[in-house]
Amino acid sequence: MGTISRVASVNSAGKTNPARLYALVQVLSKNSINRGFLKHLTFTSKPSSICSLLAGVLIYGYASFGLCQSVSKEFPEVLTLSQALGMLNGDHPGLLLTRARIQEVGAEQVQVDADTALKAGIGLELRGAVKAADPNDDFVDDSRALFILDKPLTTFGRGQVRSGAVETELDSLGQKEALNRASIRLDAMRAFFEVIIADYAYTAIDEEMTLAFLNFDDAREQMERFKELPEVEVRALEVVYLDALAKRTAARHEQRASRLRLALALNRPAAYPDQLIEPDLSEYNRQLPDYEELLESVMLNNPSLKSAKLQLEAQRQRLDGLSLARRPTLGARFQAAEYERVLGSSRDQFRASIYLDIPLTVPQLTQGEIARQSAAVLEYEANLKLIENELRLNVLKLVQRLEQLDTELNAARTDLLYRELDLDRVRLQYEMEVRVRIGGANTEVARALLRSARVRYQRALVWEQLDMLAGRTEVFFE
Repeated sequence: MGTISRVASVNSAGKTNPARLYALVQVLSKNSINRGFLKHLTFTSKPSSICSLLAGVLIYGYASFGLCQSVSKEFPEVLTLSQALGMLNGDHPGLLLTRARIQEVGAEQVQVDADTALKAGIGLELRGAVKAADPNDDFVDDSRALFILDKPLTTFGRGQVRSGAVETELDSLGQKEALNRASIRLDAMRAFFEVIIADYAYTAIDEEMTLAFLNFDDAREQMERFKELPEVEVRALEVVYLDALAKRTAARHEQRASRLRLALALNRPAAYPDQLIEPDLSEYNRQLPDYEELLESVMLNNPSLKSAKLQLEAQRQRLDGLSLARRPTLGARFQAAEYERVLGSSRDQFRASIYLDIPLTVPQLTQGEIARQSAAVLEYEANLKLIENELRLNVLKLVQRLEQLDTELNAARTDLLYRELDLDRVRLQYEMEVRVRIGGANTEVARALLRSARVRYQRALVWEQLDMLAGRTEVFFE
């Protein structure tokens, strides 16, 4: 806020200290983005009016002075894209959700293992017995203690099918986790680029506001001192200035909001990044891909499609497991007993047996589970088709968008070159007091820089999305 208030006071007073403004240029030029903009400007201390005109441009470094006054140590003073992406870790909420689902499926495997696990138990029974219903006979103590070991040996494929379903779903969740990581990376890159674009936008609108203020201030001076302009024309220029001031306020708010979005995307909600360095996007200087070839690669390697196919397979395996409910169970059982009363050979102290349990009917509960699982299979089959169709459409949209952005990038570069040449031409005419024209040229250069930045970063995000859809290796930023 300090920088803005100083410039406002300079403009309203109509005076500027060139040495003070030069010092501000030196500070702002330390930022790479500011250097990219300041290289289009010529600093001169001859007439103080041009210093007033350029003062608004130099607010570009506002984030360094007041926007993030309470910068947390979680962010370096100057943040690169590589550093930002390196802050992403397993504690991100998007990954924790998938991890929770993995634990849930792992618990299902524990249940499957429990069906064939060794079971051990002790049974104590206090009882009295009498041989005949004779009122003269007394009950005798017939208590017993039992120790039983029971180990199902096989369920004839039922457990293997259920275990296979769990493993398949875990593989599916692994693909989903990889997709989530790529999506989180993409969101972080988008948020990083939005901060840079917000700074460019602030510079452009601040240039526009500065020019509007100078036009209004000159007109007001002509009206008040020389009576050369009617008040209605002055008020019209004042409206233009105030509208530009309102836009600059909104742009300043967007600077802070974009930094908060970046902090949240990096799972650092209590911190604000300050200065950002523009990344090298040369890795995205690629030829436009062929739709059919790219679609074939996407259909083979897309993590979302792989996950959906594995989910469908897991549901089918679960249905097969439920259909095997009438399969028998073969097991071994060992029993050790201690009796209070021994009755000949009918009471063995130790007993071992092999048993075969054969269910003759399927419980209604299991039948309901089979019907429910059959419906789930149909649902996942339909979902797989929807994902395939959506991928085909998304790939086409991204390829077309990339082609459009390539054309826009050429236009933006040409526009920037034209604005630079026009600014140089107006500079030569400055001695003829064409102050408004040089101010307009500076504004157009700022807009051209903003346009170029938007196209470059949108293009990088489209390539990143295509890489994510095709399951390609992530681009490394230095």
